[in-house]
Amino acid sequence: MSKSPRARLEALVWKHTHKDFKGVIDGVRHCLHLNTQRGGTESWPLSSFTVEQLIDKLPSKVRDSDEVRALLASLPPKTP
Repeated sequence: MSKSPRARLEALVWKHTHKDFKGVIDGVRHCLHLNTQRGGTESWPLSSFTVEQLIDKLPSKVRDSDEVRALLASLPPKTP
């Protein structure tokens, strides 16, 4: 069974994030996130990020790749 588009996007973010900015806590993958409301960085589970935040975490070269475009096309449409 293949991974969902969301899971594949999270895997790409994990792969392209430097080891100093990611970690595993209780078996859950976390990445650092800049929280502008609190004025600092926080460790967030990848599942807590929105699709837009995950895309922003990718390097531009990866973000503009055909693989990511295909993933975005396969995600369900965003509801307002």
